[in-house]
Amino acid sequence: MTHILACIDSSTTSPAVCDYAAWASLNFVLPLTLLNVVDRPAGVEIRPGSLAHVLEAMSLDEKRHEQALKQGLIMLQNARERAIADGVMQPELRQSDGELLGRLLEMETDMRWLVMGKQSSFCPRLNQLETIIHALHKPILVTPCSFNPPRSLMFAYDGSEDTHMGVEMLAASPVLRKLPVHLVMVAANTSKNLERLDAAGAILQSAGCDVRTAICGGRVELALQSYQTEHDIDLMIMGAFGHSRARRFWLGSTTSRMIRATTCPLLFLPKSYLNM
Repeated sequence: MTHILACIDSSTTSPAVCDYAAWASLNFVLPLTLLNVVDRPAGVEIRPGSLAHVLEAMSLDEKRHEQALKQGLIMLQNARERAIADGVMQPELRQSDGELLGRLLEMETDMRWLVMGKQSSFCPRLNQLETIIHALHKPILVTPCSFNPPRSLMFAYDGSEDTHMGVEMLAASPVLRKLPVHLVMVAANTSKNLERLDAAGAILQSAGCDVRTAICGGRVELALQSYQTEHDIDLMIMGAFGHSRARRFWLGSTTSRMIRATTCPLLFLPKSYLNM
């Protein structure tokens, strides 16, 4: 069954991850699964005469691994209590050991959204989080440290076919289209760009969305961050794909800068998901 999947760990963002995942679960009317993944102990190199040392190191690694599993289970139980307090009925708990990306790829068939914190012990470096964003084929919500129920959203539109499909996905979403939508394009204020923006806005308006369109100049991530702050946007949506202009915007360091700079959650939409 399709579900909302939330990654729970020891980071300070886990409570917000749980709350945003609960919000998604309740609004999409989908079950919530809380996942904790513990790394397996690394192998120890065996050298001549080092057997005793190897056995001692393996024993210590196993003890640490068992302790991490116990701590992870406590985190899951705490997250379940929080999700139930948020209104979710019977969230499912899953714990696994191994590499996080591999586990997520195994589970993504039944995943509607993945929810992760931007300051996660799973991904201590942002490039690790980027790897997950671009490897999966389902929307990924990256959360800040605190939860605010989304009351409005901003969609980063660049006029490409990919972001046009994103607009159509937004118009078809029973949850997201209920929120006031700011359709923002960072580009030159030309008649061609205005025409593209108006056409995208018309799609959302025909779906009953409350739409506001805007064209901004300047560096993309700075312009979007400024607009989000000025208009108190609660949720930003952008593509996790690369195609001409979109590639320069959303891949590589730009993704990291957006995740690092923004104080609101970011919903990344992979191109493969839009093509489904």
